[in-house]
Amino acid sequence: VEPNTLHEITIRCFQRRFLLKPSRRVRELVLGVLGRAQRHTGIVIHEFVFLSNHAHLDVSPRDATQLAKFMGFLSGNVSAEIGTRLHRWPGSMFDRRYTSIRVYDSEADQVGRIRYCLAHGCKENLVLSPRHWPGARGLPAILNGRYELEGTWVNRTDLREAQDRARRLKHRGVKKVRQRDFLEVERVRLTPFPCWSHLGKSEYRRRFLEIVREVEDDARRRHREGAAFLGVKGVVSQNPHASPEAPNRSPRPRYHARCRQARRRLYEAELAFVDAYRRAAQRLRLGEHGLRFPEGAFPPSSPFVKNRTGLPPPAVA
Repeated sequence: VEPNTLHEITIRCFQRRFLLKPSRRVRELVLGVLGRAQRHTGIVIHEFVFLSNHAHLDVSPRDATQLAKFMGFLSGNVSAEIGTRLHRWPGSMFDRRYTSIRVYDSEADQVGRIRYCLAHGCKENLVLSPRHWPGARGLPAILNGRYELEGTWVNRTDLREAQDRARRLKHRGVKKVRQRDFLEVERVRLTPFPCWSHLGKSEYRRRFLEIVREVEDDARRRHREGAAFLGVKGVVSQNPHASPEAPNRSPRPRYHARCRQARRRLYEAELAFVDAYRRAAQRLRLGEHGLRFPEGAFPPSSPFVKNRTGLPPPAVA
């Protein structure tokens, strides 16, 4: 991960099930976890959208560690709050780790990802406008000019302590512990995309509105041509344990870059990184110490030292 560069993050539910089916409670919980994750890690979020069975986030991480901590916190707590507690889904509700795709720095490439994110909900023939999507997304915060969304975080630590205390002091008539007394407000703060960071709020909003209208026009055209749209009521009434009949399984690109030369530069930089990492890891396996791994890498642990004598190790004083 190059420092402070735009990345498109994708996470998908297990077997593409609708475990993220939007509702008011799900939206508040997702925004609460997202805001908490942002506050803990300090990551920059530009835009996001949570569909019924997957989510996309456009972020600019400081480094690979920040991105890994952010996504670990987000996916783990979303699985616990929505998958386990809401839908009784055991374990993680995501089938694999997230996918991070580097977006090139040109305006055309970044605007293309903005349009792709805004088109979600419409391109799947679910709603006729991105503004109608009932789930969590960053568009409302951009259109109202506040760049901020509020969600709900359940303070499970204090809640469990209060529940344990209530059980211990039940004979003294301690009042029943209510979860709503341990709800905290978390805020998701959005930052303009790098390609439009120099624009004022009104101009930034106007450009987003242009893309939204283009998406709406395309959806209305397909609707007139006979495409059946599910609608908001149909979306919120989906079975969270169901999955789409014909899911899209197209391969993901290595990078989002329209220029061939840009893709080549990114690919060569990745090859150089991987080569440096593998050479350092090979030397580490041979027992060398004090090695320098490439910047932004997660070095492997030290190799296991075998007991070649067959005798127990000497006692340490």
